[in-house]
Amino acid sequence: MNRRELLIVGSALLFPGLARAAEPKVERDVVFGAPEGNRLLMDIYRPDTPGPHPAVILVHGGGWLGGTKEGYLGTGPMLARNGYVACAINYRLAPQYPYPAAFDDCQRAVRWIRAHAKEYDVNPKRVGAMGDSAGGHLVGLMGVRGDTRDNSDKELSRFSSRPDAVVGYYGAYELVRMWQIEQAHKPLTAWLGGPPEGHEEVYRITSPVSMVTRKAPPFLIIHGNKDVVNPEEQSHLFHEALRKKGVDSTLLILDGVGHGWPADSPQGKQAEAAVLEFFGKHLLKK
Repeated sequence: MNRRELLIVGSALLFPGLARAAEPKVERDVVFGAPEGNRLLMDIYRPDTPGPHPAVILVHGGGWLGGTKEGYLGTGPMLARNGYVACAINYRLAPQYPYPAAFDDCQRAVRWIRAHAKEYDVNPKRVGAMGDSAGGHLVGLMGVRGDTRDNSDKELSRFSSRPDAVVGYYGAYELVRMWQIEQAHKPLTAWLGGPPEGHEEVYRITSPVSMVTRKAPPFLIIHGNKDVVNPEEQSHLFHEALRKKGVDSTLLILDGVGHGWPADSPQGKQAEAAVLEFFGKHLLKK
């Protein structure tokens, strides 16, 4: 027994309630669909404790053009250690797959984990979603758009695609205003087919600000006040739209950080604490 193990055993003897934090069980590259022959993959991080557990779908960023589920290699295990089945997903990317491919894939992931709840020890009535940047936009859209029929899979279409609680990190929520930022032209054109002029309807239905209803789940919206990629204004607009409809929404503005921050920074720790408190209230203690 080495010194570290002795310290752990000693701590457990002195404080009986303290135990070694169990590492999560991980299953990688689980196929949750194959639209048009494209295999959709998720990594599933599961608590090493009896369930059923709430689940959280993790949606990566990348401007709808890039990114992978490996962006959540830290967050997935963190959520599992705190009692959640965390499911980090890949989705189809623009320009090869424009809207609605990415949105359809994210909704499919929510339906799929509900359909496989027993297999993965999940409570299907407690499924949250969390995303950053373009992923923040997608989970925001999932929350406000709710259920849309998935004709590609009759079995999955029986299950709801609306998450029960949503966390959005520095997302884009009002896409016409996002277009005013020059660096947003390329990703928005690739995903939505062009500028707002001439594509008014698709910009409306893909802007979470425009699609809020009273049926939307609780939201936690997190943004850095130095963000020059997705301006802080985007989160304020969405928060205000949710509150106007009577939706439970919490806005956390982190001081001194831009479009992302280190997990071990003060802002990262503040955000993680807020996420655990939010999901604890709406998923664990529901």
